[in-house]
Amino acid sequence: MALKMKPDFVESKLGLSTIYYLEGNLDKAEALIAKANKLAEFDEAGYLNRAQIDSMTGKNRRAIDSLIPFIQQNKGRDQAICLLGRCYIKQGDYARAQDVLKSSKTLLSNPYNRTFALTVMAELNLAQNKADGAAKFLKEVNPTSLKNPELLVDFARLNILQRDYLAAAKYLDRAELVNKTSPWITLARADISAAQGNTLMSDQYLQTCLEFKYQDPCLYAACARAYMQQGNPAEAIKLAKRANAIDPTNLLALSILKNASKPAPDRNETARSSKPGGADASR
Repeated sequence: MALKMKPDFVESKLGLSTIYYLEGNLDKAEALIAKANKLAEFDEAGYLNRAQIDSMTGKNRRAIDSLIPFIQQNKGRDQAICLLGRCYIKQGDYARAQDVLKSSKTLLSNPYNRTFALTVMAELNLAQNKADGAAKFLKEVNPTSLKNPELLVDFARLNILQRDYLAAAKYLDRAELVNKTSPWITLARADISAAQGNTLMSDQYLQTCLEFKYQDPCLYAACARAYMQQGNPAEAIKLAKRANAIDPTNLLALSILKNASKPAPDRNETARSSKPGGADASR
């Protein structure tokens, strides 16, 4: 309605772009953000929305490179810090994510940004499989926020770590009521299947993730990690290399390639060393 009444109204374009983004209609969101940026090139909300959509459409590195100088200028700082932290988490750069989130003393006291801050802090813990840390932040989230599909996925991931797969699936069902195309929802379903021992179903979900229309190195690296956890290093290496070819700075992909290249331990040697007295005990 606002766009019909005033088609050059920047705020209405950005507001509608957020709705499209949450629904997974990234093309429409990106088009509206581009129009808003033309009308108001230096609008703070428009700048942040552009970084957000870059991160979701395979240009996470570009989002990082645009957010760093933005934060240094103290514009929209807390929201930009949360967004930059999330971008680093997607890259697998957890140390930088932690440093960025710690750089603001008002992150959790800012009422306009509190839910986002809690969400990103939880995501940092989830990425490192720290269920207790994630739970601490998620329990403070305002229940009215639980229509956000990204946040619903976070709750699902917490349930997966806690091995409550039924609750996790319910959160993902709710997320899909809003966003039917997110590969990150599908990736969480793959993790549930893998955790329940259904590797075949997990692989089917991962293959669906890889049909995502955007060439997203963060998604490829995340799928590579899922394959490593499945015990399929060959597929993991292939996807990590694919991610690395697009973005050589993706630490998650680099760590997978590094770990996958390590020789597997010799089973006989492992068995000998596990006996009392170590490897020489049989002599």
